[in-house]
Amino acid sequence: MAIPEALFRTLVQFAPDAFIVTDRGGTIIFANAQAERLFGYDREEMVGGRIERLVPERYREAHEHDRVRYTSAPQARPMGIGLQLTARRRDGSEVPVEISLSPVYSDDDRYVAATVRDVSERRTMESALRSSEERYRLLAHNAEDVVYRISLESSPPTF
Repeated sequence: MAIPEALFRTLVQFAPDAFIVTDRGGTIIFANAQAERLFGYDREEMVGGRIERLVPERYREAHEHDRVRYTSAPQARPMGIGLQLTARRRDGSEVPVEISLSPVYSDDDRYVAATVRDVSERRTMESALRSSEERYRLLAHNAEDVVYRISLESSPPTF
């Protein structure tokens, strides 16, 4: 059963992640409301512009090369596996992101759909966790006496 186009557009428009579609040349042909919020551009400013506008300057040349390579053999996949990706906002600030790519085919052409997720909060929590782990490691390593952590709420108490 096919999803009616109006329902599909509503689902994409209000998806929790940014959703951007480009043609093979890297021109943005669609951006949802979350893409507007994430990047700080109005939809009208994004559509018709180059996807590289959303890539930090230092990565643009490599991104363009990777985009051309992707369009020659497109497949659904995460982008930048093992890398910490960043996107560029309208104000020039950068935001850590995860990006998934999917080829989209129509009768007349091929497109690339990108789902972009802001992972700022997760990166902040991961950094705080690393800092906390380092503090406790240093405390345990440098303690002259034995340090115990006791839970009195468990029965029997755990150490």
